[in-house]
Amino acid sequence: MLPVSVGVDPIDRCEPMSKRRAPLTIENVLLKVLGDLTPERCARTTEREASYLRDASDPDKAQQLTVRDMIKLDIEHLGYNGRAPFAEIYTDAVAIGDVLAEVLREDSDAHLALLRASRPDATDQDLIDAVRET
Repeated sequence: MLPVSVGVDPIDRCEPMSKRRAPLTIENVLLKVLGDLTPERCARTTEREASYLRDASDPDKAQQLTVRDMIKLDIEHLGYNGRAPFAEIYTDAVAIGDVLAEVLREDSDAHLALLRASRPDATDQDLIDAVRET
């Protein structure tokens, strides 16, 4: 074992084994599908080389999955566990957008109430509204 200075974490000096990947990306989903179905099964399903699919799962590589390949893999994955992970990217993105819209609406209501309450001619009701909204 190598000596380690006090306060130094030897793990911090190691390079990560895998790349950080953004959620809700085709590359990230493809990597998970390759893990679920195996690269060989995905290659048979899409009629592509397994190495091509592995490269397509790397955001730093030029290879990109086609929509036809995503549909084929979704259908194959439905048989695996009843889920279509590529289709879920879009449903998740829409759900996140809906939640974000609600948060922004609530936030803007609170800001508007605070603005009204901070005016010199603010009424007691304006102050009550500001407290309720924040």
